[in-house]
Amino acid sequence: MFEEFKRSTEGRLCDVSGFSYDKLPARWGGKWLYGDLRFPTESGRARFHPAKFEVATERGEFVLITGRLKNQWHTMTKTGKSPQLLKGEIPPFVLMNPEDALELGIEEGDEVVLCRGSKKVVRVVRFSNVKRGHIFAPFGYPKEFGEPVNFLLPDRVDPYSKEPDLKYSGVSVKVLAHHRP
Repeated sequence: MFEEFKRSTEGRLCDVSGFSYDKLPARWGGKWLYGDLRFPTESGRARFHPAKFEVATERGEFVLITGRLKNQWHTMTKTGKSPQLLKGEIPPFVLMNPEDALELGIEEGDEVVLCRGSKKVVRVVRFSNVKRGHIFAPFGYPKEFGEPVNFLLPDRVDPYSKEPDLKYSGVSVKVLAHHRP
């Protein structure tokens, strides 16, 4: 299997075709990815493609931004099994600007429904200094906590790399249950 993997990397940026199994672990590359400090283009310079995006939000919607937390890795497939790492991150939450929350009658600790079309995800509100009109929700969490927040994101991909665009979307926020201590 290792020999087959080596052949599949030959000539690519991650080329490990010269590695020997008995000398692992080993690191490919050097100080610079391109040793001669030239990209494999005619000019030797990198080609950049500006990212063109627009967050289409309707009146009353927020820009939902998703990402990781310090204790999340691999969408919590491994770290989600560690109660110590999940401490302080359960229940799954959304960060919201307190001024936006006040306008909607939302208090910290309230459960809200984040909606995009017919798709819905429930999260607990925490206040933060996020930009007004924006909310942040970490992705991941084990299945027992409901739908993952990425469920709300559109099926966009970068036209060049084909990388999925799982970072933002317009969503509405509605109170599901008020938390009263």
